[in-house]
Amino acid sequence: MAEHRVCRLNDIALEVPKVVRLEGVGILVCRDAQNTVFAFENKCTHQDLPLHKGPWDPSTACLGCPAHGAVFSLREEGRAVVGPAVVPLELFQVRIVDEDGTPVVYVSVP
Repeated sequence: MAEHRVCRLNDIALEVPKVVRLEGVGILVCRDAQNTVFAFENKCTHQDLPLHKGPWDPSTACLGCPAHGAVFSLREEGRAVVGPAVVPLELFQVRIVDEDGTPVVYVSVP
């Protein structure tokens, strides 16, 4: 598993998930209201459509699929809490590292 420096924590807006490319894969990085950071592939498990334009609620850490309305709870390990998706998102390992007083986000991609 390769670990990548993604960005500073403050570069991830609470209201808008951040899309990055790691090892040629689109990754969505979200920060919730408790400053917990989640990272996963930017595609719904229902039909592999992009998730980055879906509704994100930082207070509940739930992300909706803009195509068919599936909702994923990132605090529940990416579980699909509203269909039509039934398979959870695969969450990647995230580490926050203090670099000279600035919190920096690292993501490990399998």
